Amino acid sequence: MSRKLAVWGRQFNLQVGYDTYGGAEVTDAQKETLKSFLEKAPELLEDPAPVKKYLRKRDPDHIKEDIDNIFYYVIPKRIFVEQRKGVVDLMCDYRYDPEDGLALMFENGKLKKICAEIEIG
Repeated sequence: MSRKLAVWGRQFNLQVGYDTYGGAEVTDAQKETLKSFLEKAPELLEDPAPVKKYLRKRDPDHIKEDIDNIFYYVIPKRIFVEQRKGVVDLMCDYRYDPEDGLALMFENGKLKKICAEIEIG
């Protein structure tokens, strides 16, 4: 399944994945978490400033000045709904870490964490 979503002013068709154990069914709580996230996404994903700040701190050798085009560095690729109620991750490709990428973790409608994808969980 995929969803259209505006991220930092650009439309993306993002795959949606769910954290399920051993092939278990997607829970009602996960479905509700996704629905809630999608309703709040326009405001949550409007301003790329937190991501820009994170990138400048994470990779100062590569990013020495203000970021004019966030998409030069970060491309959203999928939405991942965790087992924990209210937690959704926006997984992204990241220019300077193609192996691990970048994740934006949202919990109960707020940006909680920005990190490498491998740190989610």
